[in-house]
Amino acid sequence: MTAFSRTSHASPFGRLLTIRRRQLDLASLELPVTRLAIFFSVFPSLRPAQVFFTFSDMLFCVSAVLLLLLGRLRFAPLGPVTVPWMTSFAVLSGGLILSSLLGEAPERVLVVLGQYAFAYVLLAYIIVRTDESVVDTLVKTFVLGTVCVNAFGLAVYFTGTDETFRFVTGSGRLASFMDNPNANASVIALTLPLLLYLWFSRKWRSVYVLASLAILAYALMAASSVGGLLWSLAGVMVFFALTINWRVLAGLAVCVAVAIPLLDKYGPTVLPDAFQARVLGAVQSGNLEEAGTFSFRMGLIHEALEVVDDQILLGLGADQYRAKSALGAPVHDVYLLLWAEGGLPALIGWLMLPQIIALMAFWTFVRPSGRLVGATTLAVVVVFLLAATGNSHMYARFWVVPLHLCMALLMVSWAGRRRLPPRAATVRHGPGHAVGQLRRRNPQPAPPMREPR
Repeated sequence: MTAFSRTSHASPFGRLLTIRRRQLDLASLELPVTRLAIFFSVFPSLRPAQVFFTFSDMLFCVSAVLLLLLGRLRFAPLGPVTVPWMTSFAVLSGGLILSSLLGEAPERVLVVLGQYAFAYVLLAYIIVRTDESVVDTLVKTFVLGTVCVNAFGLAVYFTGTDETFRFVTGSGRLASFMDNPNANASVIALTLPLLLYLWFSRKWRSVYVLASLAILAYALMAASSVGGLLWSLAGVMVFFALTINWRVLAGLAVCVAVAIPLLDKYGPTVLPDAFQARVLGAVQSGNLEEAGTFSFRMGLIHEALEVVDDQILLGLGADQYRAKSALGAPVHDVYLLLWAEGGLPALIGWLMLPQIIALMAFWTFVRPSGRLVGATTLAVVVVFLLAATGNSHMYARFWVVPLHLCMALLMVSWAGRRRLPPRAATVRHGPGHAVGQLRRRNPQPAPPMREPR
């Protein structure tokens, strides 16, 4: 046999491009590369200064090439919802393209759409799988990445060795490798439901879960983000509300009963100073203007509302809000920013993407076997939609990877319920396959042997 041998695969990409090499086992290389890409997706600062192409993006590209060569880049990665997903992305793209063609800088749409396509389309082909053990490994990898990036940030925070204010801002807020304390807090909010999923499904030991919860909880306070804290509480409350039982309710009651007196007595000495100044001050006074840049962001929102009044169907064009804003900054609200730059079609197309995942989660939640996966997915989607009210374009990989991981969990749940892989992973057989299978199950009796004369 020669060193190269062609193999047959269900994917059309596999039939054309698959070459199995004896000297290099690509199959054993693909999953570690994908895990590294997911792990480093929460390290967005590992990139060139002028280009938003991170170290994680490079690893994702390598993973896509390996999947292509192995014939595992499926034509329909999301199974029956692949067409609605791609249709939603096409509506988003159409709104941005038409608005940009009528704007002053149409070439910018290539950059913005390229980022959205990488995040919402290419990552779906790479991350969404139907193997439960592989999907659980990817979920653990993302949670571990968030824990590690914040553990490193807390180490710098307590040692005070960051003289360049890269990991801890000048006001004492934890940013770590996220470059932004608010984004760091939002990623923690997206990670908490996945961590609780690993705990409730007993796929991670309790000691690992408790240690991770302690690191993420203190990192959330060190980030000192009012929005991040609210999104975290919302995600955890949705998760517990959908998976509630008496044991969980009793545990939560005990934790709250112990935490309140401890915080009341030791809070001023234990809690970060920035958290006490930005978050506790706003909570105690009830005045959100004390929560950092709230007044500036409200000014951006009022300006964006005036823009969308004039640009309803078609917007200013991709990446043009900053250029035409009197305040010189994009509005920190994805809904208003997409509406202002891409018009109403772009906003509708983007909103349909998380809604598709939410509908899949509702469909899975009503089944007893899919209740935990459905609750986890709904909690992540709620946090994602809430975080969109405080951020600009959400095509950074750390925003989208949790969505794709939840989609993968849903696909695994569907495959387990039907005891068949989804259409994305089925092999189409020829017309005579069913007849052959029927004959194997019900073989015809052999004709009786004639006796010799």
